[in-house]
Amino acid sequence: MVMMSAIIFFSLAILYVAMIVLSHKAVNGMGEMRKTMRHLTVFMLDKAPAGVIDFFSKKEGSGSRTWIIHGALWATVAATIGFLNIWLKYDAQALDSFSSIGWKYNADVMSGFSETSLIFGFLFMTFIGSSLHILPRANGGKLASEANASLMAFAWSGILFFSLIILPLLLKFELLGDRTDLQLLFFPAAIQMAMAMILGALLLNLLLALGERTPSTSLSASTWFILLAFTSVIWAFIIRGSFLALFGNAIQASLIGDISSYQQLISGDASSVVWMADRIVTGWFPLAMMLAVAYHVIPSISGSPIWSRSLSVVSFTTLFISVPVLMMSDVALADDTFLSVAAVLVVLGLVPLLASSSNLIATMQGRWEKVLASPGGAASASAVLLLPIVALMGFFSSLDEINGAHNMGGVQATVDHGLLWLVGGLMALAVWGKLFPEVIGRRLSSRSKARWAFWLFLTGGLGSTISMLMADFVSISMTDAGVEDVSSHIGGYYLTSAALFYALVMGTFVAAVNLISTLFSDEVVADAAPVSSGMDSFELQPGSTSIRDLVSKGVGVDTLIIINAASEEDEEEDSTEVGVSAALHTDEGVVMPKAEPVKAAPVDALAAFQPELIDLARWLKSSGTTTIDLFMKMDLDRDGTITPYEIREGLASLDIVDLPPWDVEKLVTSMDLDGDGKINIPELDIHMMRILNSLSAEDDGKDSTDEDEEDDDKDSTDEVAENTSLDEASLSSLKKAELVVLAEEKGISSKGNKSDIIARLCE
Repeated sequence: MVMMSAIIFFSLAILYVAMIVLSHKAVNGMGEMRKTMRHLTVFMLDKAPAGVIDFFSKKEGSGSRTWIIHGALWATVAATIGFLNIWLKYDAQALDSFSSIGWKYNADVMSGFSETSLIFGFLFMTFIGSSLHILPRANGGKLASEANASLMAFAWSGILFFSLIILPLLLKFELLGDRTDLQLLFFPAAIQMAMAMILGALLLNLLLALGERTPSTSLSASTWFILLAFTSVIWAFIIRGSFLALFGNAIQASLIGDISSYQQLISGDASSVVWMADRIVTGWFPLAMMLAVAYHVIPSISGSPIWSRSLSVVSFTTLFISVPVLMMSDVALADDTFLSVAAVLVVLGLVPLLASSSNLIATMQGRWEKVLASPGGAASASAVLLLPIVALMGFFSSLDEINGAHNMGGVQATVDHGLLWLVGGLMALAVWGKLFPEVIGRRLSSRSKARWAFWLFLTGGLGSTISMLMADFVSISMTDAGVEDVSSHIGGYYLTSAALFYALVMGTFVAAVNLISTLFSDEVVADAAPVSSGMDSFELQPGSTSIRDLVSKGVGVDTLIIINAASEEDEEEDSTEVGVSAALHTDEGVVMPKAEPVKAAPVDALAAFQPELIDLARWLKSSGTTTIDLFMKMDLDRDGTITPYEIREGLASLDIVDLPPWDVEKLVTSMDLDGDGKINIPELDIHMMRILNSLSAEDDGKDSTDEDEEDDDKDSTDEVAENTSLDEASLSSLKKAELVVLAEEKGISSKGNKSDIIARLCE
């Protein structure tokens, strides 16, 4: 007993010492060892394994991109398995037709496969990919080896595929020979160690990116969540793997694919350490990564700083000293002392979730419209609002589970479903909708598909969770009433839950397709970003003017406007003294600087604009309608902005074009300078003026070409008249028509034949 207690103490001591040391080095750096450690680590990441790593791209962002894409693919798999898992609770014989190929329904196996693909495939890979973008971006650095990060993504997916598919098949058909307990424990232990090595390589990559930050820069809340989450989960995987090998019991071959919880496989007091390791893997890490994404995405979209830095500190410190209210099913603790401590830590586990939620909600205050206009912002905001509700339900069900009472039946499993699929799924959508386009440097392929995915996730996740909660509470009531065969009475709830969850399944496929389309999109963010236009500076004297007049004089959105106030000395000057200035004045009080002549606004090629907008500009020019009148005509709700729907209706009413919604979004994106998803008067005016300038330049070019062709003969004649000497020999080489023109210019009679005209010219 004493030895086991020492193992628990030293295991947890190692974890917290590692977290403290890492935090200290993250803030203060490595000192004189920095360059040496960096070169050695970069060499290890970028050169091993030799040959294999050369197959992967070293382009910036490729590592994060690979992890996020793999996460999206695993999301479709996890959602499909999750749907089947719920459906089979309604009808356990639904897939009996597959018995001919060895299929046999086992609720525990199905649940384990669902949890593994959801947590380690979908959520882990999506959030790890987001961390490879968030931490370098927040600290002004970049990953030391993008190729190594991409390689680790394939290695992680390979391990999951082996664990879920290959290994169960090998054991099913006895392809490994005699299956001793040692063999059955070897594979799960090896899988845990391999995952720890992959995460260790990623942590080194992130630390090297962190080392490039400016020394005076403080670490953001997202950075702290990521660093501490990676450190703790590496410790947890090592503990699970080593303790499984040292103290593991025999494992059923049918359960070997489930790697979400290993406490039931460990005997003695060592199971308490593994219980804590399970809480880190399935609790700390997913929750920390969700909060890291939220603390990065919401301030980025809203444009507001984090409301309270103190609440941020409370969030990431209390999370890593508490027991999370997640994945607590079937984890009853036998030791009374450890049970009491765990119950207190579960109460503490509510603090980081409630603190983060209130902090982020306050950050969005006054910016709700801007946040909800972005697909990623809407997803992250919804997740933050739902987090405290699900966390409070998880608090009560967790306490019921760890003391072994099980008075709340399967409520904890349903809470886990809601927290992972609803809150975690929405946070993953925020990664796909906001961070992934930033990673690859392209615009989101379709905002409408992203919104569809959001509503499908929200409807499917929330609806299925509520239906399953109803089934759980009905089951508890019927069990207490002594009703036999309860499952036959609650099948309708699971049927409803499966039908609603199918919406989430469709949402994963819609989001994954949109993600792949964004990857191959030709709309590069850099090309669509606003560029500096117009003159560098412009000076204004006291008076009045208008934005239209300023724009017409060459003032652009980036022009520095200098306003000169009238001085008292000028007002007190004698009336006989007249100030003389070389500057040019206008009636509006505008002073055009002498040193800087007015520059015309740059003229873009017509090919740079959307064809529909060119047609709209031509309509403006031909009809004589002003941009203000056009804006008022399209602004149906008179809110001062034009939505994509209003633009679509306006173009259709003018008989210009009837566009589908996805093409209207491209038009809005091309004119939207502030990124709010709507068009205001300056944005429309600037864009129309640029197109009208291009149209005018094109018309002027055509007119000048026609004039050149018409005056070609006259110019050639003038050149002859100016450069040709009036001697008989040179005049004889000219045609009579040319001689007639010369004679008329000199006031000489042009009558007679050619020789008569030459004779008069030579006189």
